[in-house]
Amino acid sequence: MSRTARDAYVGLAPFRGGFDPAAAHAVGVDANALRELTRSALVRRDGRRYARHPLVQRHARALAEERPTWWAEVRR
Repeated sequence: MSRTARDAYVGLAPFRGGFDPAAAHAVGVDANALRELTRSALVRRDGRRYARHPLVQRHARALAEERPTWWAEVRR
């Protein structure tokens, strides 16, 4: 997986219950990273929204919490 997709995986951690492309873009995730995450089965497309399995969501959140400054910033 590319560095961009790995960063996107963590960058999407704040979202629960899915997200749309505009929300992903708002946290710096571009369409190419979403496609790569989808191809890797870490994100699935559900109509116009994207969703993740709860275990994938928890893993991404755990990785995000390892970046305390970033995590505090996105939780505001």
